[in-house]
Amino acid sequence: LSFFEAGLLRGKNTISITVQVFSGTAVLCTMWIAFGYSLSFSGDAGGSGFIGDLYNIGLMNVAYDDCFPGTVIPTALYALFQMMFAAITPLLMTGAFAERLAWKPFIILMAAWELIVYYPVAHWIWSPHGWLAKQGAQDFAGGIVIHITAGVSSLVSVLILGKRQDFHKHHGEAPYSSLPIACIGASLLWTGWFGFNGGSALASGGLAIHAVMNSQLAASICSCCFLGMSMFRTGRPSIIAVINGAIAGLAGITPAAGYISLGWGMLLAIAIAITSHIAMFFVKHKWQIDDALDVSCVHGVPGLIGAIWIGLFANTEVGGSLDGAVYGGGGKLMGAQVLACVIAALWSAFWTYVIMKATSLVIPLRVTDAAERAGLDLFEHNEVAWLVEKVTPTTSFAVVPIRQGDAKSRGTFHEDQENENLEELIRSRAILVVESKEAHEARVSSPLLRERDSNINNDLASTRSSMNRSVLRVNRSKLDEDNGGYGNGA
Repeated sequence: LSFFEAGLLRGKNTISITVQVFSGTAVLCTMWIAFGYSLSFSGDAGGSGFIGDLYNIGLMNVAYDDCFPGTVIPTALYALFQMMFAAITPLLMTGAFAERLAWKPFIILMAAWELIVYYPVAHWIWSPHGWLAKQGAQDFAGGIVIHITAGVSSLVSVLILGKRQDFHKHHGEAPYSSLPIACIGASLLWTGWFGFNGGSALASGGLAIHAVMNSQLAASICSCCFLGMSMFRTGRPSIIAVINGAIAGLAGITPAAGYISLGWGMLLAIAIAITSHIAMFFVKHKWQIDDALDVSCVHGVPGLIGAIWIGLFANTEVGGSLDGAVYGGGGKLMGAQVLACVIAALWSAFWTYVIMKATSLVIPLRVTDAAERAGLDLFEHNEVAWLVEKVTPTTSFAVVPIRQGDAKSRGTFHEDQENENLEELIRSRAILVVESKEAHEARVSSPLLRERDSNINNDLASTRSSMNRSVLRVNRSKLDEDNGGYGNGA
């Protein structure tokens, strides 16, 4: 997950997203062992089907040699298997609010959301005592419990946080840092999904094989559809479209993998591709909502479509306990599926809003504007993913071309003008490198940046001597002193 998201985000936020995913995993797994499994699957507190009891707190009384009810695997193994569902679900949201949410509110959101949203919904649908399970709701591997809850919460979280600073400049599609790394992440997710969906059969056999086949078909077909739509729209094949299509197909087949035939699974993949693309157009381009990596559209919408698909095409000859409408089951299963989807979406949206608003009363949710411009890696973690040695424009500097003999700038060389080169600027004119106060403080306080800065200065020195051009670096705070100093015609 961290590879997939980091590769699709800007390099200055690589460490940020990686820290969020890895630290979140550690916290969420600890919570699961301490009390999460008990609240999700141990008995039924109050007999209402709302939440489990504390009988298995700390995994006490969890059997290693007796099977979980209705399965042929040990209860301890079932608890371990379910732990990774619990860990990855809230972490899917990191792709939505990437590049702006500070780490402290992030970890509060993850812990609180897991406790208030995930544990109850998992109990409602997957526990034998859950009230939605008793209504007949079916979710083979997490379309409702995982993808709808995380997708809806992603949308709510970015509405609260607001857009990234340069959302309109990039039309919501910020530059990526490494597509090969994103592809490695997509490959690991794709392979790991066989464990999620095939493993949800909870036994080796025909149902597990069927779930894996459905998963592979849906991922492949949806990926082909995304690729075709990219070709139609731009005339070029896009690797981003290929891997996003695979993830959308996997998310959509997740609730239905063990309930529908391969033929209906193929049609589901096509429906997922169409609805996901429509959702992406409306969310990001029509409504201008900055869901950075389209989590609501690539996870939430496919999860919803897959869950509803069960109500139509579920077949007890494949798996499950109820037939869909097409196989003579009437509207009972469809009603249960719609109810589960609506309840899970509303519960997730409400509590995500409450958690984030309550957190904002204590600490700021967003990083500062300067931190967002320079990247969360340096300002939040004082670490960088990549050490670049050649002279290139960076987020730490605003480079202003100066006409010889004139102190007033004649234009600005911004970091996003990747078609130009700093050396070429020096060849053509003298330049003034102006630092913000925040960037200056970050540079002088970071050993990594000081080393990089020394290399840049050496490169600039050799360039100046060979081209007979001057380069002046000043602290911006000096420019602002009494409208004098360097800023007044120096």
